[in-house]
Amino acid sequence: SVVRSQLRLVLVLVRSLRRVERCRRAVVLLLGTMVRLPAPMRGELSRLGVRIATVPPLVLGVALFDKLHAWRLAPRFERVAMLDADMMVLQPLDDLFARPEELLIARHPGGGMEQAQCGVPKERWGIGGFFVLRPSLRTFSALSAFAVGPLRKVPLHKTYGEQLLLPCYFGINASYTMEPRWMWH
Repeated sequence: SVVRSQLRLVLVLVRSLRRVERCRRAVVLLLGTMVRLPAPMRGELSRLGVRIATVPPLVLGVALFDKLHAWRLAPRFERVAMLDADMMVLQPLDDLFARPEELLIARHPGGGMEQAQCGVPKERWGIGGFFVLRPSLRTFSALSAFAVGPLRKVPLHKTYGEQLLLPCYFGINASYTMEPRWMWH
């Protein structure tokens, strides 16, 4: 099934992170309330030190917006790196946690044209598969309101979800676009 495949990818992602990290960081899996996690998978994730946070859908039918729950990890975490399950970590991420920007987002190596609707220049187009954020309940509330309000008027908001939301909400002044070397997708 698709869910089982995604969960196997999570294991690959966590193992790749553990292989290159300089200091052991907490790993939190944001898991939608509709996803059933088999006991063996739960055990394997636990052995790797993964915490599971069950999250309700923000926008029904648009699972991509569930990533926004990462902002709710405040005050337990000062910085959070959000990675899609189909990614691998090939180099330490430690330096990214020290950057001052509110949001760091990986540069989209090929697409991202939908972000032009928000005035984001091509060299700043980001991909929603990898970003680093500063958790904040206030930001979570504002992003959630933006996702169900103004963003709904933008074409392709359901297809590109967070990839459109993040650059449009944060703009180019509060964010930093990481070079493509940070991506292996």
